[in-house]
Order: sequence, then structure tokens, then C-alpha cells
Amino acid sequence: MLDFVEIIDFSLISKKSQAFVRSLHFKNKIKLVSIFEKDMKFQLKNKENEEGVLIQKEHLESREKYLKITPVEEDMNFAWTKIWSDYLSRIFNCEVNHLRIGINDYEGRFPAITKFVNSRQSSIDECSLEGVIKDMDELEWFFNNCKINNLLIITQKPESQTKPISYRFVLRYFIIHGFQDWISIDNLLSYNCQDFYFQRCPFTETDLNRFLKAWIGGSNRGMKGFHVTVQSLDLDVLLDGIEWERRENTLVRTVAHSRFGSKKFNGGIDIKLTMDLNGTLVLAGVKSHNELVVYWEKEIDGLIFMLDYLTELFPYMPISDFDTCKPIEGETKKMIEWFKKRDKPEVEKCTIWNTERILNATEHASIILNNVTITTALEMFIQLPEDFKQDLPQDLKLFVCDYANWITRDQLLQMNYKQIDLRKTNFKNKDVSDLVNRIMNGDLPAFKFASFELFLPNIDQIVNGINYDKLPSQLQCNQISTKYGRHKYYFYGVYDYERADGKVVSICDGRTTPKITVFVWSRTEPVDQFK
Repeated sequence: MLDFVEIIDFSLISKKSQAFVRSLHFKNKIKLVSIFEKDMKFQLKNKENEEGVLIQKEHLESREKYLKITPVEEDMNFAWTKIWSDYLSRIFNCEVNHLRIGINDYEGRFPAITKFVNSRQSSIDECSLEGVIKDMDELEWFFNNCKINNLLIITQKPESQTKPISYRFVLRYFIIHGFQDWISIDNLLSYNCQDFYFQRCPFTETDLNRFLKAWIGGSNRGMKGFHVTVQSLDLDVLLDGIEWERRENTLVRTVAHSRFGSKKFNGGIDIKLTMDLNGTLVLAGVKSHNELVVYWEKEIDGLIFMLDYLTELFPYMPISDFDTCKPIEGETKKMIEWFKKRDKPEVEKCTIWNTERILNATEHASIILNNVTITTALEMFIQLPEDFKQDLPQDLKLFVCDYANWITRDQLLQMNYKQIDLRKTNFKNKDVSDLVNRIMNGDLPAFKFASFELFLPNIDQIVNGINYDKLPSQLQCNQISTKYGRHKYYFYGVYDYERADGKVVSICDGRTTPKITVFVWSRTEPVDQFK
């Protein structure tokens, strides 16, 4: 079965191939996510299991000529996002299910996005907004004019300038990440939502007491879940005037949630709603009235404060994992300044992510790699330009690079790493041949395996460049796991080479993927797992 990207490419061959794709039974099975952000991209997901693929701008740009459309709009990114939304919707026989908008990238253009959505469908199933809110009037206009049926996620940055709005939300899920101060209890009482999730709120116990009493009295009867994080909570004030019963911690209950999965909780406080219906209040994470909860306006300041505190408690504790999953522009430099204050600015494992919150990916990656000593594992999921130049750490046990087209042939041939996983490379078959020759010569003694995603992999061309005699391989081993990584590997040997030290060097193919794998193993040791 072709994957989504292959189906798109096939549909672009001709009108007949497009008609064939449209004839497939995709209706109501595909979820299309149109992303209006700085760089155009889309997600296609299987509705049954939410598995899918993120289609990047680079892939689509190289195929724009096949659509034979010339946009006349000034903003080409916006124009092509609309064009591809229409095309993907047409060939997969689906609506745009999820609309994702970068608030700052499209500030002032919400009416244009709304016009596009309303011109093709009556409503949107899901919507997510992320960024610094500067114009609440524009957001309120968007809510009033673009009908959202099911899910609204707002990721609100600390610098946002907000004010109350009068719009009455009617949703299945209403989620706000970040500190929200523009929704009052009076607003909440007017909403009709099944599940609320507000990460941080200014609500007081008195506010929440009003909300609970209104809910008990019949307001928002369809509500099934209400999750809020507040700065303080006095149970006496919260439950004043409410009939309730505390349950023993030995009582374990499971709540199955269609979006957040199943959750188990112990005890809780039961609230009487009607003759045959109860609500349960669970205080997550509250263990003592003496507990102190502190929030920082900027997360990076809180993180560094806590790191300093932990360093003072445990001055010689090494850093095992440095993960840059949610950096904001400028925060990387602050983290590096903190690293430099340590006696040894080193970490065992470093993970650098591709994120839209970073405007200069080159600077972000360079600052980390030039100032932090990485001793064991490096994972890079960040997209860098092909002319990016960077010395790599020595003697790693694991190196993963999701966009490896900037890594040079010379760097490849010097990688004395235990585990290597390089995707989207510019390497040729001959480069893999030369690497195998170095492995066979014993020049890379630490090498265990490497997986390469080549543009045009050819086993025969690779084998022709190896200076050793080959044997047919019977190797098949699955679920090779790594101590520091998060991946599983499947090896299907094509040819084996016997090394002078008795080890076997196998050339493996990726079966249905454009991957070539080189694997060093011993016939006297198990090959199904290593650390």
C-alpha cells in the first residue's frame, strides 16, 4: 500500500492518475490538517488511529509545476497553502478537518483565512491557534465568523495582550495552554462545552465555588470534564454550600476519555448533581495545605532558577539529558550561559528539535553544538541548510540526524560512532561503499550499525565498490533497541562480509523504504538487542 506522499505524487502524473486516486474509498477516512504558518505544510492522518505524515513545504514546492496554477496573490505562502488545501481535499475526498494558524505569522489576515474556509465548507471540525495574542478583536471576529464544531486549542504566549470577549463557545473540547486571563467565571457559565482544559487560570476558590454551584443547578449539563490549574485552593471555600462526600483512596476509578485517553485516580470528592448523577472532584497534585506553587511569567527564568537550586543541592550531579523541545527565540543563549557556569559544561545526551518558535535554526544549532560538550548521544531533528558547517562530537554511542543533507562525505567516513541513523542525506552509493571499506579495515572500531536514507539506493552499486568478497546473507533481526535512542530497527541482510577479527559486516536493505543499513555483528553473540 502506498503512503500518503506516494499517493500525492502518483496523482500528479496525469489526469487519469488523479481520477484513479479520487476513485479510491478515502471518504470519511482521512483527516486533513491545513497549517497556515510561516512555512506551508500539511498533515494527513488516518482517522481511525491518528497515524499519518507531515508534508513539508520543500516537498510540495518541487511539485507545484504539476498543478499548472500561477497564483496572483502577493503572499505566495498563503496562496499555495490554499491551493494545496483544495487539491489534497479533492483527491482524498475530505474536508479540511483541522485548521492550524500561527497567530503572529497571519496577524491581520484571519478574515482572509475565514473567507477561504467558508468558501469551501460550512464549518471546521478542529482549530488550533498559537502565538502572542495582540489583537483580541480580530480573534473574536474569527470565532464569530468561522464555525468550529469540535475542538479549539489556543497556545497563548506570555507576551500576549488580552482582554475579555463576549463570544459564547459551544465545543466538545476547549483547551488553553499558557496563562489565560481573558475568560471569567461569568464567561464560563455561558459556554456549552463537554471538556475544559485550562493550563493556568487566575480563578479563586470563590470563583470556582460559583461555577460548581451553577453546574449543580443545571448549567452546562453536557460538561464531562473540567481541568484547571490555579495558584491556591482552599477546600472550605471551594465546597461552601455544596453537598459532597470524600471517598477513600482505596477506591480506584478509571475515566475513559476519547481525546486524553484513560486515566485512573484514587478517592476524590463526590458532588451530588441529581438523583441519579454524581460529579467527582479530584485535586491532582495537592498533598498538603503547606505546599507552595510558584509560576514564572517566563518559563526560562523559572527553569534556570530551579536548575541553580538543584545544582546547589547536588553540586556534582551530571546532566544526563538536554532536550530543546520547546525553545523560544533567545532562550537558547540563556541556557548556554547557564551551562558555561558549570565546572564541566557537558551532557550525556542532547536532542535538538525542529520548531517554529526558533527563527534562526542555524544559530540555534551552532550555539548548542559549539558550547555544550556532548559525551554520549546526539539526536538532531532540526532542519538546517545544506551549506551548514559544523564539527561533530567525537566518540558518540548514538548519532541521529533527521535532515542530514548538510553532513559531508568526510564527516561520514570519520564517524567512529556505535549507532548512526541519517535521513534525507545527499550521500551516494559509493560513499556507503567507502564507509564499509573503512569498517572492514578496522578503521572505525566502535562502529556497530548505521542506517542511511539515500535518494537512489542501489545495493549492487554499493557492493561493487567494496574491496572484499561477499557472501549471501541470511541475517534477519528485528526490534534492535538502543539505550539512548527512541527507535527500533529491522535488519534484512543481503550480503555478508567476514572481517579479520571474526565479526560479520552485513549490508541490509530497507525492504519498502529507501534505506540502506550496515550492521556489524558476531555469530557467537545474540543480535536481537544491544545497549
